[in-house]
Amino acid sequence: MDVVNPPDGWLTVWIGGVRRRAGATLLVALAVTLACGWYVATRLGIDTGTENMIAEDVPFRQNDQAFDRLFPQFSDLLVVVIDAPTPEDASAAAEDLAEALGGPDRPFRDVYRPGSEPIFAEAGLLYLDLETLYGISDRIVAAQPLLSLLAERPDLTGLARVLEQATARPEMLMQGGSADALADLLVRMATVAEAQAEGRPLSLSWQALVTGDSGQLAKARRFLILRPELEPGALQPAARAIRRVESAVREAGLTPERGIRVRLTGPVALDHQELQAVQLGGSAAGLLSLALVALLLAFGLRSLRLVLATVATLLVGLVWTAAFAAATVGSLNLISVAFAVLFIGLAVDFGIHACLRYREEVRAEAAAAMPRAFGAAGRGIALSAVCAAAGFFAFLPTDYLGLAELGLIAGAGMLIALVATFTVLPAVLALLPLRRVGPPRAGGGRRLPRLAPRSTLATAAVLSLGAGFAAPGVVFDFDPINLKDPQFESVETFFELAGDPETTPYRIDVVVEGAAEAEVTARALRALPEVGGVHRLQDFVPRRQEDKLVALEDLAFVIQPLLLAEPTRGEAPPEALAAAFRDLRALAERLGSGEGALGLSAARLASALETLEAAERAPVTELDARLMRHFPAALQRLQTAVSPTRPIGLDDLPAEIRQRWQSDETLRLEVRPATPIRDNAALRRFAAAVLEVAPQATGAPVIIAGAADAILRAFLTATGLAFAAVLLILGVTLRRPSEIALIAVTLVLAALWTAGAAALLGIPFNFANIIALPLLFGLGVASAIHFVLRLREEGSGEAVLRSSTSSGVLFSALTTIAAFGSLAVSGHLGMASMGQLLTLAITVTLIATLVVLPAMIEVLRRPKKGRTQA
Repeated sequence: MDVVNPPDGWLTVWIGGVRRRAGATLLVALAVTLACGWYVATRLGIDTGTENMIAEDVPFRQNDQAFDRLFPQFSDLLVVVIDAPTPEDASAAAEDLAEALGGPDRPFRDVYRPGSEPIFAEAGLLYLDLETLYGISDRIVAAQPLLSLLAERPDLTGLARVLEQATARPEMLMQGGSADALADLLVRMATVAEAQAEGRPLSLSWQALVTGDSGQLAKARRFLILRPELEPGALQPAARAIRRVESAVREAGLTPERGIRVRLTGPVALDHQELQAVQLGGSAAGLLSLALVALLLAFGLRSLRLVLATVATLLVGLVWTAAFAAATVGSLNLISVAFAVLFIGLAVDFGIHACLRYREEVRAEAAAAMPRAFGAAGRGIALSAVCAAAGFFAFLPTDYLGLAELGLIAGAGMLIALVATFTVLPAVLALLPLRRVGPPRAGGGRRLPRLAPRSTLATAAVLSLGAGFAAPGVVFDFDPINLKDPQFESVETFFELAGDPETTPYRIDVVVEGAAEAEVTARALRALPEVGGVHRLQDFVPRRQEDKLVALEDLAFVIQPLLLAEPTRGEAPPEALAAAFRDLRALAERLGSGEGALGLSAARLASALETLEAAERAPVTELDARLMRHFPAALQRLQTAVSPTRPIGLDDLPAEIRQRWQSDETLRLEVRPATPIRDNAALRRFAAAVLEVAPQATGAPVIIAGAADAILRAFLTATGLAFAAVLLILGVTLRRPSEIALIAVTLVLAALWTAGAAALLGIPFNFANIIALPLLFGLGVASAIHFVLRLREEGSGEAVLRSSTSSGVLFSALTTIAAFGSLAVSGHLGMASMGQLLTLAITVTLIATLVVLPAMIEVLRRPKKGRTQA
């Protein structure tokens, strides 16, 4: 390989001109930077939504958009999850909160409380299956004697009368299971008394007493479905709506002290908390990367002037790039938000190579050092910038718009950084020149250790073989929920709901035309083993209504006195309640001496009342409220529920329900999984099975699986384009097949090692970090380019290892690793995973460039040397 001295070309002339007009150049750069900074501050936003990160023309996006046009009430949802000790508490909390959020100045387009429609209060029992209805009827009949007594006096005095009747007339308990009903009541009373003694919030649920603890009616969880008014262009579009909910929760006293837990989840809450993490993590990562890069620059350049010049160039280029982003895309997405850290980690390489070569030339001849340094290193810097830009631009023609936007911003950023490196950097150096220190040193840089070439290549071959076996084990985690912090309230609640097929967010919506098609499609979907249930508008018409109406009519006849009762809770005198408490305890002790379930229950109640009194937590008014405050409302609901007068048809359903299931002639089917979806494989199976029956399906599983396919296609396309573009650029500029082959082999080895190491270290690919391998071809080539171009000057690999180029390659890689490493410690898991994989990729690329590439050069050059001597 010939030794080539860098000629004086256009770049040398350009740098000379910048040096002569350094002050004017910096004034212009400062003015442009200030204008760009103002533009960024007023125009650049952040969009945390993931639905717009894939091109609109892919099938699953078209299905989703068609569904949104038909049923817009399911877009941009904020879900309020309310948990309470009892069903009554949960319902009351949901009602209070819905009323508080429904004012005229509300920041919500819709506030929907599922199950609050009057039809469910009037005919709720008709929606139970017949066997369940019979079971509840039996419980009501068994509890009637007790309930009738309490209806006359719904307070502690009434409870004492119940126990008094039980002891005075034990034959009453032998009828219709009343003994079991009383035993159940006493256990529940004991549980409430124990909670009061321990200071825990708990009231007696008469609804659960009547219906039993299992089944939908006994669940103590309620939901509010909100559609907030988002503020377009705001950094936190949902902040106003979420603050309103949080304020309403506090004002209504829905606090853990009352045993009520209110949480927010749904797409809006998930995006809101993720946006906060992105803002905090992105800012922290940017500042940390800048600080780490500055420290490494200080160590590598060993000159405050060089460090200041490089950092100033970085900041100017970063502001210019941000302005380009504001002008071209307007809002950063969850991936493109990392452009700042990528810019810092990559653009600093240009300054490092220029400054190290400048310092080397200063030692030789200070007067002409700058033009010679930029003239010598400029070609490699320019070629590296173009290759890096090509790596980013490789994502532009893909359907993965989120990554395409990052590619556009970062690719343009590399070219912007190149411009800044050839303008701002030499201008600063002209005003802060280095002084010549000491005589020129051969090679100008630190000498890196020289390894045995053949042993190095043998080791590389073994590592490549192992990486080849490990690489297929790398995992692609395509569910974006796994990139959100599991400690966030919205994420924790999401996973909790996902554990129950009845409440899972992993539902699929299918739209069909007309009732006939709905019936056929629903039947086909229910036949799938992956499907646990299919719900449609027709399901709101109860089945076997005639049989159920007969059962309710019989029940109403048996408990007619109870249906006529009108219990009201008055203000009982404390003395009367105290006497009732003593009577209640004495009667419980007497019943507790008996045998069977009733005796055990009464004994537990007596013990609980004794403990409560001893704990000095026995204000009888509180115990009275805990035991009886839900009774009048529960009896009133029972009276309403057992008195339906006629069957329910589709025309009887309220408009609020019909609108959520029907749009003109189009009907919505809601498909739920048979088992909780806990991994990507189950999600993909569920989506694929439903799509096989209904290709028009949409919903989270379909969107996530479709996006995964689009991302994989984008990955393969971008990888191929990046590799081809780099080879084309190298072919046009280097024009030496041997050099191009060496660089290509180095890149392939780095990519293989990265994939193998990711598999062994358990670092999964995801929609954020999958950019690493395509970018590796565009970014990793820079070190190899600098090495090969310096090889042309020096004539041997050993000489290159002694030159400033080897130091530049090393410190460039270290600064890039530091910048990407700052992403790895980000609070946002997506950004962190991107930082981890990019750090790994740059690390193995550094090893391949500084260890394997010189070894390949030495081995390839030795035969040629032997033939020349011969």
